[in-house]
Amino acid sequence: MPEILEKRTRTSKTYYLGNGKFALDSSTGKVHHWKNNQWEDINNEIVSGGMDGDGYTFTILQNTFNAGMVVEYARMGEYIQLMGGNLEWSNDLDQLSLIEIPQAATGVVTNEPRQLLPNVDSYTGKVKFTGAYGANRDWEWVCGVGTLIKILTIQSLADLPTPPQYIIDGGNPYLKLNAIFDLSSGVNVFIDEEEWDKKKKEQTFNNIEFRNNDGELLWTFTAQKYWDSPGNLLTREGESIKTVRRAGQGLIIEVRVPYSWLQNATYPVFIDASPIDDQTDTGTDDGYSYGSTFNNTTDHIYVGYPGADIDYFALFGSISGLGGVDIGANSYISLNEGNSLGTPLTKIWVSVEEAPAAPTTAAEHQAKTRSTAGVVWVATDMVAADDGVWVNSPSIEAPLQELIDAPNSFNPSAILILHDNDGSTNNNYIACHSQNVAPNTLGPKIHIEWTEAGATAQAVGDGTITPAGALGTIGIFKQGIGGGSVTPAGALGAIAIFKQAIGSGTLTPTGALGTKTLFKRAVGDGTITPTGALSKVSSAISTGLKHIIKLILFHY
Repeated sequence: MPEILEKRTRTSKTYYLGNGKFALDSSTGKVHHWKNNQWEDINNEIVSGGMDGDGYTFTILQNTFNAGMVVEYARMGEYIQLMGGNLEWSNDLDQLSLIEIPQAATGVVTNEPRQLLPNVDSYTGKVKFTGAYGANRDWEWVCGVGTLIKILTIQSLADLPTPPQYIIDGGNPYLKLNAIFDLSSGVNVFIDEEEWDKKKKEQTFNNIEFRNNDGELLWTFTAQKYWDSPGNLLTREGESIKTVRRAGQGLIIEVRVPYSWLQNATYPVFIDASPIDDQTDTGTDDGYSYGSTFNNTTDHIYVGYPGADIDYFALFGSISGLGGVDIGANSYISLNEGNSLGTPLTKIWVSVEEAPAAPTTAAEHQAKTRSTAGVVWVATDMVAADDGVWVNSPSIEAPLQELIDAPNSFNPSAILILHDNDGSTNNNYIACHSQNVAPNTLGPKIHIEWTEAGATAQAVGDGTITPAGALGTIGIFKQGIGGGSVTPAGALGAIAIFKQAIGSGTLTPTGALGTKTLFKRAVGDGTITPTGALSKVSSAISTGLKHIIKLILFHY
């Protein structure tokens, strides 16, 4: 199945299946990065202490966690260097109680195999410092797609000391993880669209932007999240406010995790200390909503009823070439299982838009116009699958074809999947990973197969292929074999190709033909007989038992 390299996009690959058929595989996140003036496959493998197979580079500066700046992230000629800071308890009064300083843990590199798309192998590079903050408190940098992720893992609540009474009395006690960073001289920091003076303390829930002296966006600190192992799905994760400040010559960003959340979490728990995102993906192309609640930054997306009536969406951009095609039955979405439960009753629709955008509110999500055709998915196959396994939906041929056929007649540049609850009761739902979960390769994917308009093939024996309507730019008719016939009767477009009438097979175009037509290889008693008007240029090449007509050229 050869890939058509010139059809690569940031998020998709296109393949030729033969006989005028094509297939597209697309992801909600990027699968290629722009390098050497072309789209190249992403590979986040760490080799010899570095990674350069994505839109950024990653370098291990030190292999001991407390030996200074440990790693470097660089993009567009600028860099940020990072190291761990102290792990502490704090409260509303900014009182502190030290838990642990960074330890002399040694980094161990691993490269995990990943598939960015079906049959597209890649690797996720990781460097882990076991015991970075003491026993069962481990630190890891993960080279995700477009994102450098920094995760502290705590194995058990017993692995944290109880906060002192004065921390509790000070109100809203929380675990505070400090990350120290340094910047190259050409990097400027923007918080809530204002340039930071790198002196006073600032706080925000918004992304923190890092720009070069020309104002170009280099990377961002995105959502600081914390989450636990599978527990209550709607409360298992949270987001910390970002706090940045100067300490001596260094810059510090804090992650805050409420002690009340830690007391009720399912361990191990994970704390993501300001992931660095190159912003070539927004990370908001998939999400879910229920009532007025909307979430497009979560690690999981849901459909069904995990305590609420939930629907999700997934946007697949960079789509092209689907205008006027015939969608194949082997078209589906793929979801990465993430602890589904029960018997989820769901339905898959397509938003009726030619160039859809991802919704940004619950109201906008629910107001999207669903296709008339919907696909029922009773997703017990998701429930039966192990966590992290890819599961394909039933065929979504009907709603996709609805976009392309009249009266819509779209040539979509993006496809927005709307996957809704369809009668699930409590604790029956699909839970799947989103594009935001590390290492940013597990978001929904779509596979579409189609046949180009005007492509017909292989009438065998007594079979017939008889396109009678007007055909588009290119019409391809081939292999009328035995008593098979391929008989295009309607007007043909700019180019028509008829080949291989074998035995008593016939290829008989009777309508007006376009700018160029090509007829070749009538074998045995096979006939290729153009009877309609031909325009400008046509050639016929036939081989009979004793006759070879090499070329007939008609001029008008």
